[in-house]
Amino acid sequence: MTAATSGAIAAWLLTYIRDRFNRPKLEIEVNHDLGSIVETDTRGGAQMQKHARLIVRNTGRTMAKNCCASIDYFKRGTEYSFRDDMIDLGWSHSPGAAYEFHLRAYADNAAPVDFSCRVKVGRTFRDLTIEPCEDPRPRNAR
Repeated sequence: MTAATSGAIAAWLLTYIRDRFNRPKLEIEVNHDLGSIVETDTRGGAQMQKHARLIVRNTGRTMAKNCCASIDYFKRGTEYSFRDDMIDLGWSHSPGAAYEFHLRAYADNAAPVDFSCRVKVGRTFRDLTIEPCEDPRPRNAR
């Protein structure tokens, strides 16, 4: 092995290690202190709504570029995976319903991260809950 070949291999290896350990690292969590459940006032106080949100953060050493999250599977009673871009879940008309979601967050320069959660709709808007859960997707769909 020549010195030039050894140098090229060493440079490639160092670049690979630097890029691997200095890239963003995405994490998804349910954190009620940071606002996973939020009440909003609509119509000047005439109507209240509650929203379930997930917290996506970057714990890596560099900035995540073009970060995005998408739901790729949800389940309510029977399984369902997305076939269309828009689905009307009708949560406000389904008291007592529980939905399980699987989603993926990704960025141009970060490894994708998967997360599953359960959203339960109670009798009133105040009864909305969100919590992590097992992956609801069938084993052959993972």
